[in-house]
Amino acid sequence: MALLVISLLKKSWAKYSFFIGRSIFNARENLPENEIWRNRFLVQIIKFVIPLGFSFLAINTLVFIFQQRYACIWIDTIAFSLFVLVCLSKKIKSNVKKLLGVLITITLSVVKIVMLSSLISGSIFLFSLSLFATLLFHKRVAYLLVAVNAVISLCCSVFLSIENHQVLSDSTVQNILHTWTSSTLNLTFLNLVSVCVISYLISDFEKTLSKKRKLYNKLSLEIQQRIAKGRLLQEAVTQYRSLFFLNPLPMIIYDPETLQFLQVNNSAIANYGYSESDFLNMKANQVLHWDETTFKSHIPKDEIQRNYQHFRKDGTPMLVDVKSSEIIFNSKTARLAIMRDITAETAYLDTIALQNKNIKEIAFIQSHLIRSPLSKVMGITKLLSVEPLQNPAHQEMISYLLQSSEELDNLVVDIIKRTENGF
Repeated sequence: MALLVISLLKKSWAKYSFFIGRSIFNARENLPENEIWRNRFLVQIIKFVIPLGFSFLAINTLVFIFQQRYACIWIDTIAFSLFVLVCLSKKIKSNVKKLLGVLITITLSVVKIVMLSSLISGSIFLFSLSLFATLLFHKRVAYLLVAVNAVISLCCSVFLSIENHQVLSDSTVQNILHTWTSSTLNLTFLNLVSVCVISYLISDFEKTLSKKRKLYNKLSLEIQQRIAKGRLLQEAVTQYRSLFFLNPLPMIIYDPETLQFLQVNNSAIANYGYSESDFLNMKANQVLHWDETTFKSHIPKDEIQRNYQHFRKDGTPMLVDVKSSEIIFNSKTARLAIMRDITAETAYLDTIALQNKNIKEIAFIQSHLIRSPLSKVMGITKLLSVEPLQNPAHQEMISYLLQSSEELDNLVVDIIKRTENGF
């Protein structure tokens, strides 16, 4: 049963705290950080002041009824009601609520001093107000309230002395005035010291909050920068994977010290016939059928492009154009090699070279083996045409023969020129 009661009290207190916080603290107000924690402290104050205020109001009411001070009952009730209404109003901003609370408390203190003809009850309110003001306002406001409290206490002391002058003797009134003045000064001094200490603590607390906020902003900025760098790195990794794995040319990465393959792309797997696991269990020198020492002696220190003969898994040789360069892979130095199969291209170029060689041989034959007897025929024909023959028909045949020889010679010369110029 006791646990059930305690649980109900905790739930009720939690709901009450939530209601007070939502009523006093307006989340839509754009306030600096130091004002936010002050408002949260105000919430905690009001959360305890309201239930305790009701309790003490009930006790004071009973006391004042016994003393027949009904005006005091009305004043306390009105002041406390105004204080609660102001604090719980959602239409009033938090700073205005604090100012109105200060005015209500000061007014109540002055009225109680006058009505009860005693500085004790009113001074307690004023002293407490200065302490709370140090927590809720800037320290200048707190120091101002200390001065206001001192002025109010001194004025009330003088007023009460004048009021009691008709009842008491002059010496008694002077003693009472001196006592109240001394008490006011002592209370003001204590009030000022308390405000100074609390202000110092709050100033140090605010400096700590400021450092914490700067550190938080710095950490947030660093986190955002790291997230941005992470995104860029992820994009770079994605681009690298696309350029590497989807590249139509075979690409491999190997360790220049151990010659172990570190990564291969899909094109290398398709062209060489090895699976990815086969490649990762092989060394770079194995695709050339070289020993490790020979292969390492061919590894350059910088970027290089050379032709090598590689062998597929089935032993088929192929001539490849290899372009390799040094890169950083998994925080270690490695080499990236891009291979291009030039077997068919080289065979095609060899065929063209052979054809060109044959053509040059034909040109040589035409220029030396064919043109030489043709020149002799042309020379004999020119000698025969010098002396006219008796038979006109023979003379005409020699003329035709000379013409045909010259045409054939021009054709051979043209073929030779075309062959030398590559057509």
